Order: sequence, then C-alpha cells, then structure tokens
Amino acid sequence: YQGKSIDGIGITVVATQDTVEKDSYYNQYDKNAAYIEYTVVTNTKETQDAVKEGEDVILDSDVAVKKEELGSSGYGATGIAQHNGGVIDGNGKTLSVEGANRTWDSAISTKGGTIKNLTIDSGFRGIFIGGATSDIIVENVTIDGPVYTISCDDGGGKKLIVTNSTLNGWTSYAGTLSEASFTNCNFGEGSGYAYMRPYAKTTLTDCEFSEGFELDSRQTNKAGKTITLKNCKVG
Repeated sequence: YQGKSIDGIGITVVATQDTVEKDSYYNQYDKNAAYIEYTVVTNTKETQDAVKEGEDVILDSDVAVKKEELGSSGYGATGIAQHNGGVIDGNGKTLSVEGANRTWDSAISTKGGTIKNLTIDSGFRGIFIGGATSDIIVENVTIDGPVYTISCDDGGGKKLIVTNSTLNGWTSYAGTLSEASFTNCNFGEGSGYAYMRPYAKTTLTDCEFSEGFELDSRQTNKAGKTITLKNCKVG
C-alpha cells in the first residue's frame, strides 16, 4: 500500500506503560498501569470534534486551524476547545491557528485536562484557562509565537502543573487557581516579551530563565501569596 491513501475510517490506539524501566532491583512499577485509548486525528475537524467529546486524542500530523474553522472559548476565538477534559497528545506535532489575534483569542482554551508533546506557534494566547473544572496539566509543550504563553482568568480553584516545557513570551495567570507549579521549564523571550506575572501561589523547580527575563512578584505579594524558586538559574 505504499504511496496509497484511505479515507473515511477512524483509528484508535490503545497504549499503556511497558514494564521495561528498571531501577537497581525492580522493573514492575508500571505493571498495573491502565490502558489509555487514543483517537488518532489528522486534521482540524477531527481534532475539534474528538476533543469536544472529551476523548483522548493523539495527533498524526500538524494541525493548522483556518480562520473560518475557529471555535469559541466563551471569551474569544480559539483553535481547539478542550472543555470536557481528556488528553491532547501532540505526538511532537505543531498546532497553528489563523486569525486568533485579538486579546482573548487562543490556540487552545481549556477547562482542565492534559496537553502534552505539542508545539504551539500562533494565537494571541497559547493556552488559555477559563472556568476550570479540573486540574490543568501541561507536559513537554513548546509555546513560541503567541504573546501570552499560558494565561488564566477563571481557575476554578484548580491546579496548573507544567513540566518539561518551553514558554517564550508573557506568562500570567489569575489567583483563582489554587496554585501553579513549573518543573524543568525554560522561560525566554517571545513576541517581544520575556516576562512572568503570577497572581497565584507558584513554585518553580529546576527552571531556567533567559538573561533579562523579568519575574514580577508584586501581584502575588499583594494577594499574600508566595513565589518559591528551587534550583533555578538565569542566563
């Protein structure tokens, strides 16, 4: 079938963690790991439809959302609306959005769930949180192109947990999150900004900031909350 194609079918990938990773005496800590069913998506409509239903999706190709395909976050236009939980696994692909350049527009709007293994290169806000109903987990995501990397209005008292990610631009989120944590993340300049302003309790561990990056603690302090840095470096 080399060079051929087939349309009109759906593919589901079922995956779990294999028992191959081993420490000094044991390799069975993933023995009872649950299987996750991923719906494989290849274009904008498939991605939007599956995510709308709260399905766990994995991208099989880059997704470019055209202006006429934009949905709504309830605040502005958005490329992908993750409003019913689930996992968006970018599988190393890139999400681009066209025309989502107004103040409240975003590439992905989420109310909770997992976003991982993805590059976001456009949209005024990369990941926007509004009306969160569960924790927001961001893992191995690069946001470079949007003005805001991750931003939040209504955090619903939930957690923002970001690991192994690169955030270039302006990162800011409301005190309506219960807390935010960033582990092994790189913060740099994007769209003319190298800036972070947290309003919620924040912990940064093993993170690196580009030279000249500004971490503004005034609003956090004003709210009586803290920013904790552990083993971080600048430049």
